[in-house]
Amino acid sequence: MKQLCILTLGLPFLTLAHAHALPTSAESCSDLDLRQNFPMKIRNQHHVSWCFAFAAADSLQYTFQIPEPISAADIAINYSKTNWSKFVHFFTRLTSAKARREPAQTGLIKVASQAIIPQGYCPESIFPSETWTKLTAANESTQVEVLPAALEMFELQKNVQAGLYSTPESLPFIYSFENLSAVQFYSLLQNNKRDHLLQALRDSVCSGKRIPFPGDAKITMKLRSRKIFEQINHSFDEKRPMTIDFFSRIFTDIDQPVDVMHGYHTVLLYGRKFDTERNECRYLLKNSKGSSCDVYDPRLQCEGGYLWIPESTLNKTMSSAVFFKKID
Repeated sequence: MKQLCILTLGLPFLTLAHAHALPTSAESCSDLDLRQNFPMKIRNQHHVSWCFAFAAADSLQYTFQIPEPISAADIAINYSKTNWSKFVHFFTRLTSAKARREPAQTGLIKVASQAIIPQGYCPESIFPSETWTKLTAANESTQVEVLPAALEMFELQKNVQAGLYSTPESLPFIYSFENLSAVQFYSLLQNNKRDHLLQALRDSVCSGKRIPFPGDAKITMKLRSRKIFEQINHSFDEKRPMTIDFFSRIFTDIDQPVDVMHGYHTVLLYGRKFDTERNECRYLLKNSKGSSCDVYDPRLQCEGGYLWIPESTLNKTMSSAVFFKKID
């Protein structure tokens, strides 16, 4: 499987070199499947490294018990304004021509969540996170993954600012959103710098559509330690899921050796059960790569995009966890 969502900071993953966490006992691994109480849609980030934003959107949706999916694209683009994102993107652009062409990606879920809560959330129905609607001059509509759609918009913007397309009507295509007209889309292309285009798009599409979060949340990041599963299970005992960062290449082979600096991915943990055959706890992982099970190691027990991952596998691959608790 292609690398999913590398966190280029690297710092949270240094704990992988230290002692493994203490295993969970059968008594502490009572059955819990939060899908039964609060089902959430499996989404697909495709080729954009916004796993942190999808996990943040899921965590916030569950924490505040919001019925509709929250836009992960909104969270990801907003995160790109933070100092953390600017710092990382600056250095990745120095070393990677690909990073210079593409929008800012990867991120820290705690920072991304804290940055969006004061603003309120933009619904997924308003600002989609999986695909955007491309509408041609001939009125033909297609769905395009977010990353290639963004790259097409950058190229179109360059041509508009070069004078190749002088009016909205002359555009060969637009990207259509519920809250954005063709004239407004053209204006975004014409009046923004490349690095500001997606931010301007986000602001325009979500304008007037944001919904306040019903309260605040305490968000805590814990690096892996000997007590990390104790902390995870305590949160589950209170029926609160959490997100984790872990080495994603075990998706295709759970015996993959861990590369401390590459291949990390952020997901929501959404349940647990005790595996009597393996004599260990399994945790329910909600992935953001669609509902197909074809690409996964069968030992991960895929259920339409959810995976039951053995604790021993997490123990050797997980770097950190982020916990959410609503503040009344």
